[in-house]
Amino acid sequence: DKDIPARVTLMQLPSRNEIRVRNLFNVVDCKLHWQKNGDYLCVKVDRTPKGTQ
Repeated sequence: DKDIPARVTLMQLPSRNEIRVRNLFNVVDCKLHWQKNGDYLCVKVDRTPKGTQ
């Protein structure tokens, strides 16, 4: 059960077309931040430290 990845998907709306999909392992938290003009999206992913389970 620990090997189930977190899935981050960037979608185009209203068509719900998947633009980009990433499967990430050992994710603790994921935050999304839009640039002020809305041109760029930042995805910040916090992971568990290596060697920690």
